[in-house]
Amino acid sequence: MTFEILRSRGAGEAYGYLTQVIGTAEPEDRAALYPYCISLAVLCGKTAEALAILQFAVKTEGFWYLPEVFESNELDDIRDEAAFIACQELSEKQYAKALDEAETYCTWQGKTGESIVLALHGNGENWKDARDAWGFFRDRQVEYLQSRELDRWGVYCWEDDTDGWQQIPETCGKIGWTDYRERILCGSGAACNAILRAVARGDTPCQALVLYAPWVPMLVTGEAEEMLKNLKEQGTALYLLCGAEDETCLPQAERLAQEAAAAGIPCRTDWIEGRGRGLPEDLAERVTALLGA
Repeated sequence: MTFEILRSRGAGEAYGYLTQVIGTAEPEDRAALYPYCISLAVLCGKTAEALAILQFAVKTEGFWYLPEVFESNELDDIRDEAAFIACQELSEKQYAKALDEAETYCTWQGKTGESIVLALHGNGENWKDARDAWGFFRDRQVEYLQSRELDRWGVYCWEDDTDGWQQIPETCGKIGWTDYRERILCGSGAACNAILRAVARGDTPCQALVLYAPWVPMLVTGEAEEMLKNLKEQGTALYLLCGAEDETCLPQAERLAQEAAAAGIPCRTDWIEGRGRGLPEDLAERVTALLGA
């Protein structure tokens, strides 16, 4: 809405709108919105207000920001101010502390059934987003895994080329993964790459993988052959969903489906017409239909 107002009615009204609604946002969303608010204030010539917002975000709210946020040329008009420099230094300390303290988090507290679903959030999300997306499995124990890799304040990511994928077998080893009769891994976006990289190592046996809008750079890194081999040997079924208008992830989803089929791996797909990025409102019905087909 802010960007729409900016395009149609200018920076002043966009700034006014965002300052009115930002207080109603969840903390992790509020942290992400403050830099836009600050940039709009600078654009409107309200440099004192921009500095006040920055101080409130970093000093009062306790939010930290990646270094590149402070490097934005949109902030040039306040860059040399003492308040800006102080906030930048404090943010750097808070970010370093967050990096040092970051830990994998899983909601699992104990075994409550024979079937388990372990759901991963996407990039720029946390375990609560995974719960909102995948909490519809009523007949299975559903748990959520949050990465230790920082994206920004309050949200996390799965990097393509780090050892972040190891959090999956590490967590499964702690929760008695193989004690369950049925085991399913779910995820969307970059989480799918982490899931498949874990599967490629053979340490996380599953009956099924449910992947939405899979971002799968491992298809071109040489890891896919081992992943497909392990899926085949373990009898794992693959369930793929993606928006038919998702120009980034659909080609990868289609390639993954083709390679899985060629390797003799059970694979069902649902390419959702009219859908780009973002989870569909009827994800529960679609996943249930795929699993029950």
